[in-house]
Amino acid sequence: MGLAVLGGAAGCDDAAPAPRAVSSEIRGFDFGAAEWVDAMSASTVQLTGGRARRAPAAAWGGMSWQMLGPSAYLDLDADGDEDAAVGLHSHGGQMFSFAWYIWLWQDGRAVQVRRPIAETSRCAGPIDSVTATPAGFQVRMLITEMGRDDCAGGGSVPVTYVVGIRDGWPVRVAPDFGPIETCNPHELTVPLSPPSAVQLRTAPDDAAPPIGSPARYATVLTTELAVSPYLSAQERGDWLLVTAVAAGGHRRCGWARADQVLPG
Repeated sequence: MGLAVLGGAAGCDDAAPAPRAVSSEIRGFDFGAAEWVDAMSASTVQLTGGRARRAPAAAWGGMSWQMLGPSAYLDLDADGDEDAAVGLHSHGGQMFSFAWYIWLWQDGRAVQVRRPIAETSRCAGPIDSVTATPAGFQVRMLITEMGRDDCAGGGSVPVTYVVGIRDGWPVRVAPDFGPIETCNPHELTVPLSPPSAVQLRTAPDDAAPPIGSPARYATVLTTELAVSPYLSAQERGDWLLVTAVAAGGHRRCGWARADQVLPG
């Protein structure tokens, strides 16, 4: 029996389409001379030479900022232009934080996505790296484990996740679709029985991308602080980060409205 010949002289119709060229124009943008929104200090700051300093005010001490690197680049929103992930360190008084942000290249300029894709502050674990992968920006960091880590030692539990962008919101796309935040099983320990269906979201905002459809969950796990009788509803806030447990045991991490999971 003769051998069949596969893929002989292929015509033009059989040729694979050439990959679309991706613009790397954003690599020429100077993030060290840009105006940043620092979510960690809830302030806007203009960097010069990658740094900024704000003199002490009457009510609180001064603040300093420094850009972090190296920046990572990929076409995150699939529009033909590379986008960037860039870090910012801020400190002053009792504040000491690191955060990484997405900058999208839109209409010839870099536009910051104001919600960080990774953040850490005093007594939390460090952000080890933010790198570009085919699936998105990969974050490697350590988170603290209650009862094991002290403030000076930082975190000890390694966490790796991949970030994408959905409708302008940064979201986790791997290992599971969900919020940027980590649902730490050592912190989300208090079980609740939601009175009705719960809609999980990737951020504490009704406009944020949903995580699946509204569903009845057998159990929702939250923090002890969320159910503290010493907190008023205003102090607790409208949203809780929760682990939702379905009847079959499948778990989903997400933000839920407090009135959907707390007893009335």
